[in-house]
Amino acid sequence: MSSVRKNKIITIQSRVVNGYVGNNTSELAIQLHGLDPIAFPTVLYANHSGFQPIYGSAITKDMFEQLVKGIEVVNITDQAKYMISGYIGSADVMDSIKDFVERTKNKDKSKVYICDPVMGDRGRGLFVPEAIANKICECLVPISDIITPNQYELGFIVNKEIETIDDIKQSISKHSVLKDKSVVVTGCLLKDTPEGMIDTILVTDGAVERNRSPRVDIEMVGSGDLFTSTMTSQIARGETLSAAVSFASQTVYKAIVFATQRGKSEMNAECLLHALGLKKID
Repeated sequence: MSSVRKNKIITIQSRVVNGYVGNNTSELAIQLHGLDPIAFPTVLYANHSGFQPIYGSAITKDMFEQLVKGIEVVNITDQAKYMISGYIGSADVMDSIKDFVERTKNKDKSKVYICDPVMGDRGRGLFVPEAIANKICECLVPISDIITPNQYELGFIVNKEIETIDDIKQSISKHSVLKDKSVVVTGCLLKDTPEGMIDTILVTDGAVERNRSPRVDIEMVGSGDLFTSTMTSQIARGETLSAAVSFASQTVYKAIVFATQRGKSEMNAECLLHALGLKKID
């Protein structure tokens, strides 16, 4: 098993025909790190859910399991050490995702599962049905190694409003599931966060690290997906979790700034190329 080159990342997220969210963003970020995505869709939509009405549908449990079977029979999962899950549009498929992640980890104990519990955000509340949010907490958070909630999502998971660093630290240390995880809390506007700044908080084994970036006053869809996929790709390339979190935070900031300077309301390939420093764009 150890002789197999692990140059792939399993990513289980949304797929849209138009735009950069979910796997549309994550695949590109992974590829720009010289890695290959094994991309499972959880939904197939025309656009992201900010556009209403939604055209398309969630991937069925049967379809997801067929895709998993097709990948497992060619043993391609052996080439991936890291697994990501993001937006999930149906509670039915959650059990299949859980089974797949557990089966993959049981086959190779070195595999690492990163759960991005996409369910809501500050000012919006939940943007998935509460049944899905609760099932993420019940099924996926417990089997994760690293979890990347935003400030609102952490509050939902621990059933407490998060306002301070101490809230974050105490909520995690006292939580029966989270206390044994590495938790990366994104998009934090805490009581002591300076005006015009935004924090990303990493908590591992009780130790707290704070990464601070300038705040761009725009909520850009897909930024969380970019963060998690960039962080995971950095770890896969040999960086520490701390360094990966810092790099991912700066990448998201650069992408959002570039997009706003170009008058864009959403990220695109140019933004990612610029943010990752791979191409100078005039």
